[in-house]
Amino acid sequence: MPRRASTPPVMCDHFMWRVFARAGVFYADGRTGKFKLGKHSLGTRDRDEALSKLRVLDRRKAIELGLATP
Repeated sequence: MPRRASTPPVMCDHFMWRVFARAGVFYADGRTGKFKLGKHSLGTRDRDEALSKLRVLDRRKAIELGLATP
């Protein structure tokens, strides 16, 4: 049985992401749900900056999948 996530998922404009930190660096995991978005490093140790970069990543993935216009 899988364990519960320690933090709730983050809902952006287009997708829901699981944000977690490993060795102090934040990552965004979009491998669950309808679209398999992958796991991406947000390249920062600051949570506020990570959430800001997550919004950019969310928009970029939506454009790649044709859900948003460039």
